Amino acid sequence: FWLKPFGILCFRCAVLSMRVLLAWSLAGLVTEVYNCTVDTGGTCWILPCHVSRGPTECTDGSCLCQPGFCDDLGTCEPRRSHSDLDMTVVPHRGPVALSFVLVVVVLACAMLGGFLTLWRLTHGTTQHYVRLEAGPAVFRSGDPEASSSA
Repeated sequence: FWLKPFGILCFRCAVLSMRVLLAWSLAGLVTEVYNCTVDTGGTCWILPCHVSRGPTECTDGSCLCQPGFCDDLGTCEPRRSHSDLDMTVVPHRGPVALSFVLVVVVLACAMLGGFLTLWRLTHGTTQHYVRLEAGPAVFRSGDPEASSSA
């Protein structure tokens, strides 16, 4: 394991790398929320874009949202600014959710590896055994077991 030879310094490196990985994944998640798609999924090869799609432009046979609008389930809605974004908008499907699950699994493994390394550093890896030997039993006169067996 790559942490083993360097002791507590390596544990700190593991914690730092976990923080960097978490920050990177959250930045990707937030960036995905801020970005918006403009393709409504509608076509306009023969007829113009349907009014129900909102403010659209026909580009190469596809109904695309006009500047300042984002696709929301096939309808163009005004693009939200960063200040009024609600973080509960994070999609629960697609590549964002999959990458988030992957990051959580990687972080859990990294944390487990870091804690195991710290445990080995503080408690050592050698096993200590207690050797029990059978010998003559010595009873004191006030011992209840001694009086019941006599």
